[in-house]
Formats: sequence, structure tokens, C-alpha cells
Amino acid sequence: MKEHTSSSLERKLIYRVVLIASIALIIQISVDTFAPTLLSEKFIRIFQLIICSVFLYMLIYEWIHSDRRGYYFITHLPLFIVSIPFLSIVNWLKIDIHHELHLFFYTIPAIRGIAALFLIIKWMIPQKSLSLLIAYSATLILVTYYGSLIFYQAELNINPQIHSYWDAMFGWALMNTTTVGAPIFAVTKTGQLLAVILSGGGMLFFPIFTSYIVTRYQNSHKLK
Repeated sequence: MKEHTSSSLERKLIYRVVLIASIALIIQISVDTFAPTLLSEKFIRIFQLIICSVFLYMLIYEWIHSDRRGYYFITHLPLFIVSIPFLSIVNWLKIDIHHELHLFFYTIPAIRGIAALFLIIKWMIPQKSLSLLIAYSATLILVTYYGSLIFYQAELNINPQIHSYWDAMFGWALMNTTTVGAPIFAVTKTGQLLAVILSGGGMLFFPIFTSYIVTRYQNSHKLK
């Protein structure tokens, strides 16, 4: 019993650390986007190395304590991959890479951070339908925000329609997420890929929202 309680407390502590790391990653990428001269390249590499180490530790911890380690590893393999500190590895190997590939390595830990926040929100809220709605809504907001940041960095000085971050957010990201069609078109491969991801995420949101409303109505009807 004590061993189970200790394991549960350790898991909660790890989840809290991962939550803090995910929020810190959001802040770091945001600061670097809006004030690119504030953080040095060396600081960003070290910071992301620490964040990726936290993410990997959580995955390895859960894998060790899993009853089905093979199944856990296969289903969580994408999360293991995106938690690798690629930016630091590229720097250590002294590899010269294209700007778009560098941007991809720079932002890929954000995928792990969003996935961690999604799982933590579901874990913190016991009601299944509500936790799914909140977790997906938070994920959609974060994906839209991250998408606007990455799009802005990828398209600035390349796309003549992008003059400020607000063009990337309100003229492109939000329009793609709501699937109404954006007046700004991506000219880079990164921007085009993000447009597909945001549009797909926006289309997935509406069935989940509808399912939540129907579930709430059915539960209310049963109580009456």
C-alpha cells in the first residue's frame, strides 16, 4: 500500500514538473519570436536540452512502470522521437542545415509539450466528457498559437503579406483553424504544412464539442 502511494506521489510530482516544463517552453519560444535578440542561441540550445531531458525522463519512467512495455513503447514512439534534443545534436555534430529544417528542430519539442498538457488536463479532470472537451480546446488553442509563431518565423521577410505577428495570428492562423479560409497564403513548405494541420484540427473540434453537448443533455435528461 505504501509502495503504491509512493509511486502515485512520484507520478504526480513528475506530471507537475512536465507541466512547468511545457509552460516554460511556450514562454521561451514566445520570447524568442517577439524579442529575437533577447535570448542567445547557446541559451536556447541549453534550455531546450533541459526541457527535452524532462520529457524523456517522464516517458522512460512511465515505460519502466508500464505493465505492457512493448505496447507502451510502440504507441509512444512518436513522443520519444519529438523529445530528442535535435537542436543540440545538430550543434554538437556541427552540421549546417537549411533555415526551415533548423526551424523544425527548434520547434519540435513543442509537439511533446502540447501532448503532455493534453494528457495532464485529462488526468486532472475526472469527468471524462468535460476533460476531453477542455483538453482538446486547450490543445487547439496552443496549436493555433504555436502555428502562428512558427508561421511568422518561417514567412517573415519571405511572404510579402506578412508585416507583423498579428498578420500571422489573425490573418492566417485563426482563419485556418476556423476553416473559413485565410486571405494570406503560405509561400514556404513549413507554412503550407501548418495550414493543413490547423485546418484539420479545427474540423476535428466541432464533432467533439457536439458530442459534449449531447452527453450533457442526455445526462440531464436521465436525472429528470
